[in-house]
Amino acid sequence: MADECCRVNIFKSAADTLKRVAKDKRTVTSSQQAERLSICVQCEHFASEKAVCKKCGCFLQLKTQFANMRCPIDKWTEIEDVQT
Repeated sequence: MADECCRVNIFKSAADTLKRVAKDKRTVTSSQQAERLSICVQCEHFASEKAVCKKCGCFLQLKTQFANMRCPIDKWTEIEDVQT
């Protein structure tokens, strides 16, 4: 997606997430989500107390589930070909 994934403001971030989910509800496999979360947990922007990204403000347990989401600093990207 060409537009910016998320914004630092948590309300704008939540609105962006809802917009993306409404547009494309495809989810990733559990192993794909685990891989994304693993990358996030090791990142310097990971806030472990709430599992939130300090860069974009997203709740990572939710964000990593959807195929059309991506990391704001490109550590993981959208998944076009979702295996079900």
